[in-house]
Amino acid sequence: MAPSLSSILSRLLSPFRSSKPKRRDRRAGAEKAAQPRKNAAARAERLAKAAEREAKQQARRGAKADGGHRSDERAAKQAAKAAARRVGRTFNVVSFPKSGRTWLRVMLDGLKLDAKYTHDGSGHSKTGHVEELQPASEAFAGKTIVFLYRDPRDTVVSGYFQTAKRLGGYDGTISDFIRDPRHGIEKIVRFNMEWLARGADLGKFHAVTYEDLKADTAGALSTIIGFVGAERGSEEIAAAVDEASFEKMQARERSGELAQQYGRILAPGKADDPQSYKVREGIVGGFRKHLGADDIAFCDDVLNRLGYPLEAHGSREA
Repeated sequence: MAPSLSSILSRLLSPFRSSKPKRRDRRAGAEKAAQPRKNAAARAERLAKAAEREAKQQARRGAKADGGHRSDERAAKQAAKAAARRVGRTFNVVSFPKSGRTWLRVMLDGLKLDAKYTHDGSGHSKTGHVEELQPASEAFAGKTIVFLYRDPRDTVVSGYFQTAKRLGGYDGTISDFIRDPRHGIEKIVRFNMEWLARGADLGKFHAVTYEDLKADTAGALSTIIGFVGAERGSEEIAAAVDEASFEKMQARERSGELAQQYGRILAPGKADDPQSYKVREGIVGGFRKHLGADDIAFCDDVLNRLGYPLEAHGSREA
């Protein structure tokens, strides 16, 4: 049987029909292959324009009347000064509770130096036994540390009023408290001595006493500021010291301003009980007013037995 006319035409036209898609595929492939070159050319053009803009800016800077070098030096100094003011959470303030940390913190906050504050596991609310203390651990390795410490006899008396009148977790007498292994004088002494012995091995370390701050507040504060790599003017420091005076801080606690800024921890236990204030007395040697002769003798015995460096607090009595 002879093939039909339609089948003959189909065979004759099939090469032409199949060639059209192939040509389209080849064009698409060529365009796809050329795309990276187009992208590269566009990038090169953008880079060339950016380089041209930078060159023009440098030329304008170099054409300043005061000379390019002086301009660059001034810009570098301004950048360094700005960086020195931006010190924030780059250093740690470590202390046993009631060593004067709140006072120091208010001054540093007033100077916009935002440190990280810690009692390193010694807080009274944790009620940890003295034998469980593990201060100055490797967790502080490589860090910048300001260690604030106070005469342990003043610290323990202030700690008693904090725990009994503010935290509400202690029902014993002050005589019981100073002998208590969870809160007392031996816990404070061991904590301070461990930090003084190991602090410098952990990182960049500066120890300052509460008594130093009381004797020359602006000077001690200026030393801390320099130690952490910041810069503040003498007028700024004087203003921060003035705002953190005992009278002003106690008034701010009484009015609720400190609690509003820092939370309930800086509110009085009872507004009509001065001994329940966070900012309570703030004096050096105040322990003598609250401890009897037997209690002072007990504290001094602990200090002598453990070899505590009382001279750091300006006292040789123990």
